[in-house]
Amino acid sequence: MPASGSPSRIQQYLEELAATVKNPVHRRLLKAHQGDNPIHEMETELGRILNEVVERSED
Repeated sequence: MPASGSPSRIQQYLEELAATVKNPVHRRLLKAHQGDNPIHEMETELGRILNEVVERSED
């Protein structure tokens, strides 16, 4: 998809992509990208995911 797409078109594309992606981590990151500050929200969500992985590995 071209980077010049309108925000609503990009939003629609991300929603369609999230619906087809099977990997739960990818889904979470795509969902986070749909917020007001996509990069920050994706970084925050990735941090949460990494914390979950670390917590599981410590058990």
